[in-house]
Amino acid sequence: MRFFSTWFLVLVLTGTAIAQPGLTGVRICVDPGHGGHNPANDRRIELDPGNVFWESEGNFQKALRLDTLLQAQGAWVILTRYTNEYPNDSLEPTLTQRWQLANANNVHWFHSIHSNAFNGSVNYTLLLARESTTNPGQPQSPQAFQMCQIMAPSIMSFLRTPSQMSRLDYSFLGYRLGVLSGLLMPGQLSEGSFHDVLSEYRKLQNLDYNKMEAYALRNAFMSYFTAPPDTLGIIAGLQTEIGTGRAINFSQVRLLPINRVYVGDRFNNGFYMFDRLPTGQYMLRFETPGYTPDSASVVVSSGAVVFVDRQLESSAPPTVVSSIPAEGDTLFSANRSIVLQFSKVMDTASVRRAFSITPSVNGRILWTNTNTTLTFDPDSLLPFFVNFVVRVDTQARSAGG
Repeated sequence: MRFFSTWFLVLVLTGTAIAQPGLTGVRICVDPGHGGHNPANDRRIELDPGNVFWESEGNFQKALRLDTLLQAQGAWVILTRYTNEYPNDSLEPTLTQRWQLANANNVHWFHSIHSNAFNGSVNYTLLLARESTTNPGQPQSPQAFQMCQIMAPSIMSFLRTPSQMSRLDYSFLGYRLGVLSGLLMPGQLSEGSFHDVLSEYRKLQNLDYNKMEAYALRNAFMSYFTAPPDTLGIIAGLQTEIGTGRAINFSQVRLLPINRVYVGDRFNNGFYMFDRLPTGQYMLRFETPGYTPDSASVVVSSGAVVFVDRQLESSAPPTVVSSIPAEGDTLFSANRSIVLQFSKVMDTASVRRAFSITPSVNGRILWTNTNTTLTFDPDSLLPFFVNFVVRVDTQARSAGG
């Protein structure tokens, strides 16, 4: 008897599961606070003539960007409003309608976006959760307060506000926030920064600065829901003029080697931002027309936010912008000092060589305001009824030459 053995070739096909985005399955309702440029329930501010800021518009722009970032992570997102234009103010959703929308869509989380205002000098990040109505001093939702403590430092780090805090609404405000009152899920309200502070008011008109806050909120959600952190980084910063400290409008920054160019806006903030950057080394080139070029080498690690601020010098020559006494003043007191205010930080040695008074007067030169203000202090009283010529000739140079 002969035996035959048969061999079968079995192919086992193995597949690699495709990883789902980190917030897949999470349902979030985002509420852009206020709405509709309605002074009755919105806040309007105009610190720079012609540049009007409405809190509702800032909130709306942040929410649009947060919507995009959360959906990219797989979250299901609904906004309480998809416009900031309401021909009739009655069409704007009420506070009750906002939490009702969250409940009706069975979301896992509710977040209301705001900015704050007080006296024009205070700026910090504030997160508020609903206080329990039956257990004073305790949160209605412990999960919401836990999220506040994640969101507050995240926003502070992205916006570089001086400080942050998380509080319960009634204990902190003396009243309960209506937009959180009927939620069936955890929720909180953020006041990212104070829009009545001049520098913040100006930055909040920059859409990419709004996006920075959206990134901060997204990262907080990812941290809370233990999603893998984003590995792409951000480089951002502010550009100001040496000497004056003025923020530079329409600034131009080039990022190498990827050759991306950022062009700033006209709102006196000097802000720039490059996002979605892989880990690696980059070169920033500050190429704003009318300013001396500058550069900086930057290393971006996984998921990092790197801030590079720059002071640039205007390529215009320095000038004397004001003087005490003013030209032609015949009533200048004999015991006063002579003060010259320059448009730039000056090279003090070159100004000393260029400075003269005729007829000659003995005295000493003092510098203040980071070498932009020269004060000549005479050794004795100036003689009466004498005309003097104070001169700064073209030997004078700015600190940048």
